[in-house]
This record gives sequence, C-alpha cells and structure tokens, in this order.
Amino acid sequence: MDADTRVTQILSLLVEMAVGESGSALVPSDANDQLDKVVVELESLRLRSQADDEHADIYKQLFAETLAETIEGIVRKGVGEIDELARTKEELLATNAALNRRERHFSTLFENCPVGAVVADLQGQFIQWNQAFLDVLGFAEEEFQGKTIRSITHPDDLADTRQWLQSLIQGDETSVRMQKRYLRRDGTTLTALTTISKIEDEGGNTLLLAMLNDISELEASRRELARSNEDFQSFAHAASHDLKAPLRHMRTFAANVLKSEGHKLSKEGQDRLQRVCNGADRLTAMTDSLLEFAKVDAKPRESKQIDLHAIARHVVADLNGVVAETGAQVVIETLPTVTGDAGQMYQVLLNLVGNALKYHRPNVPPEIAIRSRTVTETRPGSNDGHELMQILVEDNGIGFDEVHLDRIFKPFQRLVTRREFEGSGIGLGTVKKIVERHGGSITAKSTLGVGSTFIVTLAREPSPS
Repeated sequence: MDADTRVTQILSLLVEMAVGESGSALVPSDANDQLDKVVVELESLRLRSQADDEHADIYKQLFAETLAETIEGIVRKGVGEIDELARTKEELLATNAALNRRERHFSTLFENCPVGAVVADLQGQFIQWNQAFLDVLGFAEEEFQGKTIRSITHPDDLADTRQWLQSLIQGDETSVRMQKRYLRRDGTTLTALTTISKIEDEGGNTLLLAMLNDISELEASRRELARSNEDFQSFAHAASHDLKAPLRHMRTFAANVLKSEGHKLSKEGQDRLQRVCNGADRLTAMTDSLLEFAKVDAKPRESKQIDLHAIARHVVADLNGVVAETGAQVVIETLPTVTGDAGQMYQVLLNLVGNALKYHRPNVPPEIAIRSRTVTETRPGSNDGHELMQILVEDNGIGFDEVHLDRIFKPFQRLVTRREFEGSGIGLGTVKKIVERHGGSITAKSTLGVGSTFIVTLAREPSPS
C-alpha cells in the first residue's frame, strides 16, 4: 500500500469520526494531488525538526497546523461537492416528476379528447390513437393495428396529404391545418378538418400528432345550401324572364288600346286599362328586383380595394334627375377605401340614397348626408378591441317606428302602401344580403316624421366569400 493510499484512508477515518459521514464519500476526487503536495511539505518539516533540535517544537507545530488545514480544506471541498450533488439530484427528481405529471396530463387529455386524436411516426405508421378516433372511423381496437395515414386517406386526397406532410416535416412550421377526406371501415367517406402538429417523444424522435374534427354533416349541409341557392337563383332568373315577356305584351296591348280606342271607352274603362298598365309596370319592377336579389350570390364576390367616396359620387350622379326633381341636397363627406366588391357596394349606396330621395316628407326637400366613422369593438373575453368602419346615410324623410326595424330588411316587407310610394319591397333585403356577404351588418335608427339613419358596419378587412 503506497503512502497516498494510507494517508487517504487516514483522512477518511478522521473525517468520518469528525462529521459522522463516510470519509471516502467526502474526500474529493482530486484529493490525491493535494495530498502529494502536503506529504512533500510535511516530510520537509519532519526532516527540519530532526536536524534542528533547537526549533523542533516550532517545526512540530507547523507540521500539525499544515496537517489540520489540509484535512479541513479537503473535507470542506468534499462537503461542498456532496451538497451540489444533492441539489442536482433534487432538481433532477423535480424535473422528472414534472415530466411524469405532463405525460399523465397528456395521456388523460389524449384519451378523453372529444375529437379523434392519433400519433404517427414520420413514415405515417400509427402508433397511438384514442377511442374517439376509432369511433369516428368505425374501427375496433384490434382492427386498427398496422394502419397508416395512407391506408385511411381517400385516394383523391393522397397527393395533397403527402404535400402537406412534407411541408410540415421539412419546414419551420410546427403545425398544418387541412380539410381532407378519410375512408371509414365500411368504405364510406368522412370529411374532416384536421390539424397535424410535430411533437417529440421521450427519446427526442419527431412524431406527428393529428386532431380530426368530423365536419361531414356540416359539409353536407353546405352542399345542400349551395344547391338550394342555385335552385333559387335558377328559379328567380327563369321566373323573371318568363314573366317579363307576357307582362311586356300585356302592358303594350293595354297601352295601345288606351291610346287608339280610349276615346270610345267610358272613364271607368279607361281607368281599368290604366290600372292594367300600372300593374304590369309594378310586376316588371318586382321581377327585376327579384332577379337582382338572386344575383347577389350568383357569382363569386370580387375582393379588391375600392374607393367608397368615388362610388358615392357615381351614385349621386346617376340619381341626378331625382335629385333635381325633388330639390334635394346631398352632402358626401370623406369616405374610406375598403376591401370588397365595387359593383355590390355601388348597389348598396344606390338603394340607400334612392330610398332617402323617395321617402321624403311632402313639401320638404330631402336633405341627405353620406359620411363615415370609425368605432372600436371589444371582443368577448378580451380587453383588446379592433376597429370597424361605419358608413352612414342620413335623411330628413318620413322616418319609421323602430319597432318595425327587423321587418324593413326582409324581402317584400313594406311599411307604406304602394299608393303612397312605389317600390318592390326587395331593395333593403338585397342591401342586407350584400353587406352580410362582405362580413358586415346593417341597422337603422329612425324617428317617425323626422328622418332616418342607415348604418352599414364593415370590418377593416372583410372575410372573403
């Protein structure tokens, strides 16, 4: 046994006696290097004390102090290392406990998630799934073993699915959202909104977590609604054109009889023929309005920057004859540029300004103002607001009782008689349909006998339709 080993054992025993801990555990790993130096120094002191009897006591004291300082330093460093190891161990245990809790939470959420959830490797092999995923596809647990993304994807969606997954795996995005079709166990098709995210397992391997939300019924309803809209548009178009031809003939025949034979008819007969002409004109106007109402959804809405101020000037210019006839004053304040369909926004302003000119009080020239303002709307559950634009068309006309507010935006609903004011009763319904198609809303404030303000509210960036 060499000197270092003996000294180390001695130190270990001394430490164990002093602090009650295993000495070998407290002696740091680099103690041998320190001991080599100390042994050399102690040996030098021993030799000096033997050679110099006069100062032997001094050398012995130095020997004892050096040995004590060495032991104290080594023990202090060893205790520090043990404290550090203990802290590290506690941190590791805490981290491991947190990871275990997260894993339990994930497993609980995964298993009890109301939508289908599945985990696959980068080759598309499924390695974990929840019951909701099996239920929505109609598989039993044992039947789903060995399935892959490819095997349950509709053949027509395979290419797009492959492209989406490659983009996710190779890119910087952490998730991708797609609408795709799946094959159920019975061979029927399931349409789902699917979100696929990149995750890592405990070994650091990248996996794919997919959340599947069945929207088959929603898609079926959307297709049915689209079909109904198409049927309605076809009906409205056919009805409009099929009605207009006989109406035109009826109106022409009655007008010709009234012109050529009117002097032979009694006053009552002339009045009846005139009513035929007026009825034909009203029905023609109604069919035209019905056709315009159907056309709102007949084609995709354009989405580009449009100058509402320019459109308002265009509308007033087109209504110049009525403006002059009624002695109206129309003021157009600064209007914003918005995103939308220029043709449909023209139709909105044409209807609103046209109504303001039409429904004026007797012997009171119409006063109309077209202006805009910005308002801030606070989202539910949030303190943040987002800006909305409002277009206001104000008049000093006959007004209406606000108890009828909902009625005026429904097709064929009128608050006044045709004897008082001509019209089809479809204009405001068309306006409402256009505004909602632009992601906005319309309402009105009015006082009977004082006037009305129609308010069109639009988002800064309307959602495409």
